[in-house]
Amino acid sequence: CSTDVADYTDGVYSYDVVNTATINETGANDDATVTVNCSIAVASKDAAGTYDERHEWDVEKSVDPETQDAFAGEDGDYTWTVTVTEEVFDEAFEVTGQIQVLNPSSDAVLNATVTDELDDGTVAVITGCADGDFTAPDQLVVQPGDTATCDYTATPSDASATKNVVTVVANGVTSTGEADLAWTSNVIRGEVELTDDQAPAFPITIDEGGEWTYNDSETCSTNPADYGETGSYTITDDNTAVISAGENELDSSSASAGVNCYAPIVTKDANTDFTRIWNWEIEKVEDAEYDLIAGEGVTHDYTVTVTPTPVDDQWAVSGTITVANPNPSADMVLTSLTDDAGGVVAEHDCDDLTVPAGGTLECNYTTGPQDSPDANPFGDTNTATAGFAGVDWTGTAAIAFADDPTSEVDPVITVDDDLYDGDAGWTADRSAEEWTYSSDFVCPDPLSAEYVDSVFSSETVNTATIVETEDSDTATVTLNCTDVAVESVVIAAAAPLPATGMGIPVNLLASVALAMVTVGLGMRFSARNRRETMGV
Repeated sequence: CSTDVADYTDGVYSYDVVNTATINETGANDDATVTVNCSIAVASKDAAGTYDERHEWDVEKSVDPETQDAFAGEDGDYTWTVTVTEEVFDEAFEVTGQIQVLNPSSDAVLNATVTDELDDGTVAVITGCADGDFTAPDQLVVQPGDTATCDYTATPSDASATKNVVTVVANGVTSTGEADLAWTSNVIRGEVELTDDQAPAFPITIDEGGEWTYNDSETCSTNPADYGETGSYTITDDNTAVISAGENELDSSSASAGVNCYAPIVTKDANTDFTRIWNWEIEKVEDAEYDLIAGEGVTHDYTVTVTPTPVDDQWAVSGTITVANPNPSADMVLTSLTDDAGGVVAEHDCDDLTVPAGGTLECNYTTGPQDSPDANPFGDTNTATAGFAGVDWTGTAAIAFADDPTSEVDPVITVDDDLYDGDAGWTADRSAEEWTYSSDFVCPDPLSAEYVDSVFSSETVNTATIVETEDSDTATVTLNCTDVAVESVVIAAAAPLPATGMGIPVNLLASVALAMVTVGLGMRFSARNRRETMGV
């Protein structure tokens, strides 16, 4: 039988051998024909390639900016970015199928060696055969007329093979069968679900990587209670993106946006002052009127009294208003700044209400003196108010006045008296004082020309004055003087003198009589006036 497979059709090849016997001498002959039926193994096969197309997914969440500073009432704007990366891994390559080996002979047993190989050089493993006896790794026995069907598996490293060839060698003749190789992928996680805490458009189903962005914002509160003593708080916005396949979470990523919110910190102090005004009253006593005889005198006692009445007034509150801007990156511009001391509006000296970033604005303020005798017009609390973001931000200080005044008006006075002979040196220090002294008053001598119709009168007004205030009071002493000697002369001149008969001149007797009368009357009137002066 031929070993050229080209001679075989469907594994079968036949030829006749004619054998002729001839008698050489006679030329008679006869022949016989032998038909030779040859067969070779007929190989065929199929092939199917499969592999796993494994998709791996990674998600990254980011935000820009991560942190930012904003004032009360402002929006902190930021942008979220979700980045999904997809990686595809082809793996678990496998080629499977069946090999058919036909033994077309009607009477000969086929003993063959069977191998299977991909065109990338990968050798398949035959795992068993039906309708044939297979001995691993490659020996196959097929009975006449039978077709053995063998399973095989090949595990190449990739999907580059395009053809699969089975080779059957029997009796030195090689038969082959081949199949084109098509690959089918087993897609693992080809689609996933992308979710995001913040994105309104999510969740979405994706089958490839990509990048998604969206905007977000947080608004800083305008409630002063949210800022506390530091004038700040932070809004933290946590956001997570998740990739999942069915119930299985494949990957997740989180990012946080921080908005640092800032508001004015208003503090202040309150310094108090008031003036104690000493109102003094002065009294000088007493008035008197004396009736005396010429040449007679009297001692008069004076009393000067000063009495203070203190009045607390000219109340004032002053100090410093401090506004701090805790924002390290931006200046703060106040819309207003006021100070209220219990209903009394204080004036401050800040024209520019810009508070530098991370700095302070200091403003001096004062209410000025307030007229409110003996009554604090301010109450207990002084409040500074900064207008910002449409909201009032306040700081307070207690208004507390000390017992002692900041200043005094006329706490110590000096008193002058225009009749006191010596250096009075009269002073009063925040309390009532009284001073007493005496002054003498004397009538003109008898027969003085100061008498008119025997009468002389004088009025002495004495003034005591507080030097510092020029307040004063007076006492008046009236002196009524009578010249009785003049009266006696008039009486004596008017009465006729009798003759003495004693030889004494009449005019001499008249002069003696006048002198006696004058002395006697003077003594009488002097005694009377002294008794009146003493209240007898």
